[in-house]
Formats: sequence, structure tokens, C-alpha cells
Amino acid sequence: MTNQNRPTIKSRNTGLITGTKKRFTALSTITLNGKPYTPNDIITVLQTEMDAADAVVPARGTWRAKVAAAKAATLNADEILPFYEQFIRQQFGDDAEALGDFSMAPKPPRNVPVATKAAAAEKATATKAASAQAVKTAKAQAATTAPEPASPATPATPATPAGTPSKS
Repeated sequence: MTNQNRPTIKSRNTGLITGTKKRFTALSTITLNGKPYTPNDIITVLQTEMDAADAVVPARGTWRAKVAAAKAATLNADEILPFYEQFIRQQFGDDAEALGDFSMAPKPPRNVPVATKAAAAEKATATKAASAQAVKTAKAQAATTAPEPASPATPATPATPAGTPSKS
């Protein structure tokens, strides 16, 4: 989620802030990635990311510093964002209205055709049978094959170098 443009960040964070204000203001803390956050902390992180991203445009002279601040804010938001979205989905499941308050949509159902599932089951069974047969064959070959005794090394005869006369 680190390489997103400003309009996308602004749209996403505006929706998340709106939903947080509407749905989670009564919560004292929300634990994301093992760290406790208040709803206001989350809003602050998201607003800071938007503010930092917006500050990049007019600050041509200090562009690099602002980009670094925006990247740092995005990294900070990226640290909690997947966990926060997961938390929201855990709280509301597939409730389209509640998820819509956060500018999120329910995840589409995963429809795998029965024929595909049956083919996968057949393939798994065939693979398991082939693997078992390969193990049996390897064990049978190992039992019938005796190790060959090591042959003594034969001494190598030195070759005469090229260009030297032989003694004859």
C-alpha cells in the first residue's frame, strides 16, 4: 500500500476517518498489530498521512523533505492499515452498509465450480498413489542392490611432456 497517489490516499483515508467517527468513537481502544490505539489515534494517523501527502504539492522548494515525511507517514499508516481493515471486517462481516461507511466493500464470495473441486481431488489422489508407488520401488531397489566393493586405485603412469625427447 506504499505506492499510492494522493487522490487515492485522500479518498481511502477520508472514508476510513468517516467510518471511524461514525462506528468506533465509543470504543476505548482498538488493538492493531499488537499495539493499542484509540479511535482518535487512528484518525490522527490517517489525517497525518493525508496532510503530509497534500503538503507535497505546493512545497516545491522543500520537495524532498516533504516526500520523505509523506513516505514516513505512509509507512506508519501501512503498519496499522491492513490490521485495521481486518478489524473492521471482523466487526461487521459482510454488512455492506457498515463497510460502506469506511469506503470498503464486502469481499466477493469465492465460487469454485464443483467440477474443478472434483478434478483437484482426483489429481491429489493420483499424486498420492504415484508417490507411494515411487517409495515402494525405491525401497525394493535399495534392498536388492548390494553395495559394490571399492576397487584399489591404480597408479597413474607419468606422461612424457610434449617437446621432450624420450629415452630410447
